Amino acid sequence: MEWNKEGLKAEVLGYENNHNINWSGLAFKCNLCNNEGHIAKNGGQIVKEYLISQEVNVTRFQTKRK
Repeated sequence: MEWNKEGLKAEVLGYENNHNINWSGLAFKCNLCNNEGHIAKNGGQIVKEYLISQEVNVTRFQTKRK
């Protein structure tokens, strides 16, 4: 699975504290696809966990659930 990890990290590090973040939207934006070439259904979780593994403090953001 290839996707723009460095672009994602750079974008998120540029966000201010309390920025309203949409994890699934970020997965779509950085083209996180499954092995079949479709956008991963759990892309938001993958994006968030990747950022945590890169020691990005994701707790400083706000999320809005529908």
